[in-house]
Amino acid sequence: MEVKTEICVNLTEGSFKIEGSEKFVLEQLSTLKEYIADTRFTEPCQLRSDNLITTDSICETSNVSPTFNQELLKYTSIVHVDDDGEVSILQKIPGKSKSERMKRIALIVLFAKNEKIIAKTLIPICEKHSCYDGGNFSTAFSNDITNFIKKGKGKMWTLELTMPGRESAVALLDEMVNSNVK
Repeated sequence: MEVKTEICVNLTEGSFKIEGSEKFVLEQLSTLKEYIADTRFTEPCQLRSDNLITTDSICETSNVSPTFNQELLKYTSIVHVDDDGEVSILQKIPGKSKSERMKRIALIVLFAKNEKIIAKTLIPICEKHSCYDGGNFSTAFSNDITNFIKKGKGKMWTLELTMPGRESAVALLDEMVNSNVK
């Protein structure tokens, strides 16, 4: 009788499932975790191993964020997301005013994170790119309702992209890739 064991990897959700004997699961678990952590996938994959007992199962969550934006893989020369989810912008931000560059940083960071953020997390990135304007920071986003959804007041207000904002982020990243801004 042939018994089949299956290892399923779902990178969209950042999870995988290993079924098999306890020995098999323990042998494969650390290898699979390292492989997922070190690899950026564009599509979920599935691995199969045959002739093993399917009595035990285990589910783990990898450190690939379920919100990781797979489209970001096209823009690795511009933006980097580390294992902790911190975003680094690797090129000069185009724009004539500080306000314009702050908003462009927000477009890139929100696109990279693919989720709502607390706006003050943008400040160090803006400072690094010499465009932080503390007196106009909040106003810049309040005035741009086409690209951003701004909620809350005080120091914990949040930002997220609108659908047109997402399109603006892609257009900006494409422009930066095509113009080789450095």
